[in-house]
Amino acid sequence: MKNNQIPEPVIGGNLYRPLVRALFADTQTMVLGVVASSIGVLLTAWQSGEVSLYVCAAIMLLVGACRAAVNVAYRKRTHELQYDARPVTSAEMQRWELYYSIGAVGSMSCLAGWCAITMAMMHNEFASTTAVAVTFANLIGVCGRNFPIARLINWQISIAGAGMIVGCIAEGELHFLLLAVLILPFIYSVRKIAGAQRRNLFTALTEQRRSSKLAGQFNTALDNIPQAMCMFDAGRRIEVMNSTMLDQLGIDARGSHRLELSELMTLLGRRFEVDSNDVSAIERILSVANSTRCSLTFDIPPHQTIKLIANPMDNGGMVATFEDISREVQAETKIEQMARFDKLTGLINREEAQRELARSLNDRLEDEQCAVLLINLDRFKAINDTLGHQVGDKLLCGLAKRLAKAVGNTGKISRYGGDEFATIIRSPNALDIAKALADQIIDAIQFPINIDQNNIQIGCTIGIAIGGRIDDTSELLMKQADTALFRAKQEGRGSMRVFAKSMGQELEERRRLETDLRDALEHEQFEIWFQPLVSVEKRRVTTCEALLRWRHPDNGMISPGIFVPIAEEMGLIEEIGAYVMREACKACATWPDNTRVAVNLSAVQFHQGDIFATVQNALKNSGLHPSRLELEITESLMLSDRAQVINVLEMFKKMGVRIALDDFGTGYSSLSYMNELPLDKVKIDRAFVTDLQPGTKALTLVQAITALGQRLGLSIVVEGIEHEEQLSILLQHAPVSEIQGYYFSKPVSPVEIAMLLDCETSENTTMIARMPEAPSLAA
Repeated sequence: MKNNQIPEPVIGGNLYRPLVRALFADTQTMVLGVVASSIGVLLTAWQSGEVSLYVCAAIMLLVGACRAAVNVAYRKRTHELQYDARPVTSAEMQRWELYYSIGAVGSMSCLAGWCAITMAMMHNEFASTTAVAVTFANLIGVCGRNFPIARLINWQISIAGAGMIVGCIAEGELHFLLLAVLILPFIYSVRKIAGAQRRNLFTALTEQRRSSKLAGQFNTALDNIPQAMCMFDAGRRIEVMNSTMLDQLGIDARGSHRLELSELMTLLGRRFEVDSNDVSAIERILSVANSTRCSLTFDIPPHQTIKLIANPMDNGGMVATFEDISREVQAETKIEQMARFDKLTGLINREEAQRELARSLNDRLEDEQCAVLLINLDRFKAINDTLGHQVGDKLLCGLAKRLAKAVGNTGKISRYGGDEFATIIRSPNALDIAKALADQIIDAIQFPINIDQNNIQIGCTIGIAIGGRIDDTSELLMKQADTALFRAKQEGRGSMRVFAKSMGQELEERRRLETDLRDALEHEQFEIWFQPLVSVEKRRVTTCEALLRWRHPDNGMISPGIFVPIAEEMGLIEEIGAYVMREACKACATWPDNTRVAVNLSAVQFHQGDIFATVQNALKNSGLHPSRLELEITESLMLSDRAQVINVLEMFKKMGVRIALDDFGTGYSSLSYMNELPLDKVKIDRAFVTDLQPGTKALTLVQAITALGQRLGLSIVVEGIEHEEQLSILLQHAPVSEIQGYYFSKPVSPVEIAMLLDCETSENTTMIARMPEAPSLAA
């Protein structure tokens, strides 16, 4: 494309309408040019007396009048369409361009004819000079008025140039011929000027369109951001304000332009009742020319929180956003409440109590001490299990109110655990206050409370620890209070004990035990021993119960009754339980195929870990068939989420694993469990056989349980048989399936159990010989 050419806009395109509108932009100068040109023609007609020039002048005036009428009609039409809010169509614009072009070409044709007549026919120097001068003057007007349409300019220049050149050639003289040649560069220059103007107009229109588009996109972006936003100039007047802010401020868009910062502060203070200190802080942030980003959070009554962020601009201005963060603040407050307070009772929770104790120790004065009272409800689990969790929850809430009233302003009361509460005191005579408060709490708790028409009486036991040394920590005081609580429970419930140095040794031993317990698995200090269960009918060992033992490198064998509760508290029971399951299945896989292994599951292990995956992995890795594994559960397993427990046990049953209920008869809802749980076996606790004699209640209960078990299709095992007399009485009066106890064998190592299971060993023969023949059990 040549550099003096601009492509014509597509009819109907966005740039076509403004080009045509530019033609009609200056009617006044067009009319003035026509009138001046007509006067020039009349002067030459009068000077020369040529009649044809009068006709030319009349035609020129008529064409000018028509052009003026077209311009007036165009303006009227566009005004009507604007009033109707309808744009002029491209087709209609094309017609208006045609009307204008006819008039413009007509006027230029008159000028060209005038030049030709005066130079070719009249040979009048005044007339020729005037015609050429006026024509060139009109060409300058054409450049300034008609340049937007290239074809119109080309037509007008061509017609004017042709008229002048024809006239010069008709004169025939050399100087006119030279003048004709000189006219060509002038005509070319005029065309170049028009092209340059047209390019400038195209550039301006394009930039205007781009700026309008960017402005529209900018406004759309501003109006779609959720924050209220405004932009200040260096003088802190508002230049830009998005619709969100306009809506929140309740002002019209026209009223926001050049709004002063002080006026905005007045709106915040009066209309929105923002605190005066916050208003001052906002004004300070927005008025100072900071070089860095600033932020501020303030409240708008009644429940709205706004975050202001002010970002400086290079020109000294400022961009400010106002974001409503009420929901975030409310969510954070709720999360903080959940993190600090117990959901059930509304008291501070365990973590907050520990933080409060740490703060009390750090902030106490030199003569002050801190006391911790650890309060445990006596036999709460029995009430919770017999009356249900809803009654238990209501009981906790009622007791929490009593505790809060008893403690008052003396200290901070918290729910420290399931049925444990803790009170923190800071005072110079903390010990005396703690003792007196403990007595008040015991009296307040033991007073009967009515829950859902159940008159419940419950007590509590309290352990107290006093801290006043520099090296005392919240963890140490809590452990001391726990040790004191443990000692109080041992000596009798419903009492309180203060931690003494003599208890420190017990605490230190427990600490060492916890440390050693962490290393026991890693150093393979745990062992799995087994105790056989002998079948009454088959007179052989049918099951061996896996029992965990800890062979401590310094202290020897440590009883599971000591370390298992500690492992549960430390969160190690899942890992230890997986070890027991894995080793028990591995050992059973080496025994005779008609022998099973029984593994105990604790409630903590069941609820905290993935016990189903643990059992699956143990069976898979050992190759043991699921029917040879027996899982022993206790009633404590059912104290929470009973439906989930039953669902998991049903999954075990589908695998082929057998389920046994251990320690039967010592709980609170045993009969209902026999009905609900997918059991294969029930083990009667040793407590029933200690005083087993004919005519005793113990024997009557054993008979009832075995009879019920038989009717339910369950195997019945009796634990704790230690001598022949117990076995004889039991077999004469109760149809039991298996016997377990020291009379047959105490728990033994894996090597010893293998010998007991071998029918050819003397150990097996001796053990089985103790079981009477089956026919003697007919009774």
